[in-house]
Amino acid sequence: MNSERVAQTFERGGDEPSQPSREQYQRLGSDAMRQKEPGPTAKKLLEQRPPTALTLETFAGVYPNTKLRRDQAYVDRLDEMFDRDPDSGKAAKSFEKLFIYGVQTGAWLGNLPGADGHPPFITKTFESTKYDDYRHRVDSFTTIKFAEKIQTETGTLKGLPLAFDVTINSSREKIMDKLTRCYNDGAELPFGFTHLDYYTNGRTAGECEILPRYVIGVDSSEAQELSEQFTRRMADGRPSPIKLLSAQNLYTRFMVLSEIRAQNMLFQAMLPDDAYDSPDIKMKKACAYLEATDNQLNTALLICANEMVQRRCLPTEVLEKIERDGKAQSTRKTIEDYMLKSRHENFVERQREYARRNGTIFDPNAGEDDTYVQIVTCARELEQATYDETSYPEVAARRRMMSQNQKLELGDAEPERRSA
Repeated sequence: MNSERVAQTFERGGDEPSQPSREQYQRLGSDAMRQKEPGPTAKKLLEQRPPTALTLETFAGVYPNTKLRRDQAYVDRLDEMFDRDPDSGKAAKSFEKLFIYGVQTGAWLGNLPGADGHPPFITKTFESTKYDDYRHRVDSFTTIKFAEKIQTETGTLKGLPLAFDVTINSSREKIMDKLTRCYNDGAELPFGFTHLDYYTNGRTAGECEILPRYVIGVDSSEAQELSEQFTRRMADGRPSPIKLLSAQNLYTRFMVLSEIRAQNMLFQAMLPDDAYDSPDIKMKKACAYLEATDNQLNTALLICANEMVQRRCLPTEVLEKIERDGKAQSTRKTIEDYMLKSRHENFVERQREYARRNGTIFDPNAGEDDTYVQIVTCARELEQATYDETSYPEVAARRRMMSQNQKLELGDAEPERRSA
């Protein structure tokens, strides 16, 4: 299979609508703050056929057979080892696939059409090969294709690759491991980044030497609710259209984007002090990717927060506080604070009720919490630790180009949990 045929195979695996003209993307600015449910034409920009996992065989025209056989043997060995891994259960695997649908059809990254009917970017998302899942800790990845080129301090970007490790785990220990052990091989990269052997943007295929990796999670009950929403069908058997601006979808979109933001701030804090002056091409890419992610997805987060207010998706007391503050940044923070507090309280109450029914005792200090709360809180604690090298030398030691393949353990000192 030659490279052209490989590209055609990827195109059939997830048809991408024709890229709209540059003129069609005008009037995005403040109009994006007045989003509405897209019409039939705009919806075509968000649609993708149900994705299937990439396989090593798909890359037969890209890599020699010796590499494919060696990597498949690696996968087979780990398949046997992980058959009994609790995090490889059906619910977790189901959410991994559901996340791809959420990005492509639920606009969870914020690629929702603005008032002119067109999004600021589109996504091309794939479930990773098992090799990249095991080796590089990536469940899925997407390529963001911008409507217009993004200018960063270290270069211009037409597209942005992002990797995701998706979870429903509620353990602090597991989340810390996911956040800090970025891959399992010996590649030397900045903190928070991984690489892929089997990458495609839908047209070309091969290696992606560096891309930011984000841990994304919801709790198991939410994953089930989202699955029911995404698989709901109408009386004639056709899939029920997803309400992109429904309360449920807005909440999930907000969580995904705020998890990315918390980690993006951590990754930026973990860059070496001389990162922007570095001649290393991977470091230049790291700086550009983080800057572009912050530019695009933090804007998407603010827009999502605004929509949650406009559509009255929040409790009255939260809406009243937002109205008193009257600032976009305050709106995002108020919603985030509310979600962290309410989700933690709900988790504790559910666990206590579960313990009562089963005649056990819930230990609030056992390191369990709502998945979203764990991801955001742990990312903030790690970020805060970067500003105190005396108390956390183990964190400071990772602020360089090195093998990021070990779990990072914070010392006894507990950094103040700050809201950014």
